[in-house]
Amino acid sequence: MTSSEMSLGIYGGSGTPTLYTMITTRTLNLLYFDGQGAALTYMGTLDTQMALLQNEVPTAPNESVVFDEEQRAKELCTLIKPLKLDGVARMNAGFEVLLCDYVVAGVEPLFSSNITIPDTQKREEDPTLSERPQSSSSVRIRQCLCTSK
Repeated sequence: MTSSEMSLGIYGGSGTPTLYTMITTRTLNLLYFDGQGAALTYMGTLDTQMALLQNEVPTAPNESVVFDEEQRAKELCTLIKPLKLDGVARMNAGFEVLLCDYVVAGVEPLFSSNITIPDTQKREEDPTLSERPQSSSSVRIRQCLCTSK
């Protein structure tokens, strides 16, 4: 399974998701979490991140601790900022990279693709979308929500 296939499986049926393909202009400095560190489960896949961020590994983590990826991303970016790292790489069925600041990391867009699954309700209700997903060769990257201030 490729990263794009995984993205489609996770986000393709909700809202109007966009898959961005980017290129680096320099070597990225990343903190790597192995052991399915991107898998959102109660079975220990997030233990290392919980230990670093909450100073404990709960025996029965609550749902918000497991599934709040936005909060975890913000906390990870805050954690690694003093280390001068660009982001975090985590393993799942593939690999994902969370960049804390696209501009500082020197990442540039190549293209973007609307990956909404055709015939979903959101697609049908959105007059700005064509009948089938299309790619765009010009895209403007917004600052990542997880940038530390």
